[in-house]
Amino acid sequence: MEKPSLFKFNFKSAWLILKSYLIRNAFWVGMVLCVLYFLSVAIFPWVQGGWVYVQEVLDRWQTASAAVLTLLSSIIFFKTTEYRENEQRKRRFIAAKVFLPQVLSNLTIYCDHSGKFLIEAWENLDSLEKKGMFEPFEIRLSELPKLPESYVAIFDRCIEHGEPEVGEYLAKILERLQVCHARLEDFKMSIDQQNSLGYTSRNLEYYLEDFLELKSLIDLLFHFARGSNNSLRCATPDRGHYENALVHFFFQQSIDHPLYTKIQTRLKKNSFDLE
Repeated sequence: MEKPSLFKFNFKSAWLILKSYLIRNAFWVGMVLCVLYFLSVAIFPWVQGGWVYVQEVLDRWQTASAAVLTLLSSIIFFKTTEYRENEQRKRRFIAAKVFLPQVLSNLTIYCDHSGKFLIEAWENLDSLEKKGMFEPFEIRLSELPKLPESYVAIFDRCIEHGEPEVGEYLAKILERLQVCHARLEDFKMSIDQQNSLGYTSRNLEYYLEDFLELKSLIDLLFHFARGSNNSLRCATPDRGHYENALVHFFFQQSIDHPLYTKIQTRLKKNSFDLE
């Protein structure tokens, strides 16, 4: 049985890395080759033998000179095209970014209604649990908040035309949003079918914490959408953002609300993940 060759594996990996690097930096690689060729056929021959020797070298290397000129023209064309496409992409992104504040306002309203829905549901479940009622029960809740329709198209355009960190940040919001809404739908369906055995008030506390994260991500994106923050590279919610979102959800409630106290205590103890 042939033993695996460590040297062969390393050589292959190094070649893949080098090839990837050359592709990413094709412009600079081409420019270095052109400069080296110019030094070889013009500068060095001039130093060694003057103009006559330069002519002799150029005469012998006519085919190579034509190839280098073709490469140089291709590089110029590539950079010109790349610059034009980048400018068009930036303009498209600006056009899409204009609608972000309105979309984020709609998502904030959705988060507000979802927070109220969860607080109302938690109060019902907590009251029944304190009475020792753990069997399926019927409770009446307000209508499930509906997701706004316009955010998908605007997010899609911003992801397509924005910088990579913008796309990653918006994708994170979309992921959290879909998870949060799916959980609300599943919970509401269980309540409507009087099949609530799998849910406790603790579940709803976790759901509300997920909405705290979502609300914090949206709040940070507001600064970017309005131009007060030009980058999302380091935009990560901290405990202060979570606390502001928590106060916002309980704006019409008392700060002595037991659910507010529970989540606030866990925030201070860092007992749930802050990304």
